[in-house]
Amino acid sequence: MRHSVKEVHGFCMYLILAFIFVHLVGVFLAEHKSNKGIISDMINGGGGHP
Repeated sequence: MRHSVKEVHGFCMYLILAFIFVHLVGVFLAEHKSNKGIISDMINGGGGHP
């Protein structure tokens, strides 16, 4: 039983790491494909304020 729990835990860890990597690559690609500045909009609250 303990071995199975360790296997599932390790597998989930790699899934989370893969998700983080894919997410960062997606954000990077979206930032460079559009000139809207997605990341700076998230940090500064968008650009709609005067």
